[in-house]
Amino acid sequence: LDEFNNLKVDLHVQGEPNLEDLEAQRLFFVIREALNNVVKHADVDEAGITLDLGNDEVLLIVEDHGKGFDPSSIDPTENKLGLASMQERVEKFGGTLALDSQIGIGTKITVEIPVTKEITDGN
Repeated sequence: LDEFNNLKVDLHVQGEPNLEDLEAQRLFFVIREALNNVVKHADVDEAGITLDLGNDEVLLIVEDHGKGFDPSSIDPTENKLGLASMQERVEKFGGTLALDSQIGIGTKITVEIPVTKEITDGN
C-alpha cells in the first residue's frame, strides 16, 4: 500500500471475519479503490474505515472530510473514480454500494454485502 503512505487511516473493525476468500479479495479491492480516491481527489491526509463483520452481513464504510463533489456530475458508466468497477465487484456477491458526497463536506462510500459462509464453532 505504498500509494497511501501519506494517508492516515482510522480503522474500526467489529466482529469476526466470515468471508470466503473471493469475497474478502473483492472487499479489499473496494477499500483500496476508495482510499485511492481519497488520496487523488479529496485533498486530505486522513480517512476513516469502519468494517462491521456481522454473521449475516458485512458493512463497510469508507469516508473522508475532504473537498467532496456533486455525485450527479459523475457518469457511472465512464468508471470515473473507479465507481463502476467497485459497484461491479460488490454486486458480484449480492451486495450494494452507496455513494454520498457533498462539496466542502466530504465523501462516504457504504457497502453492504451478505455473508455466504456458514459459521462453524470448530466442533
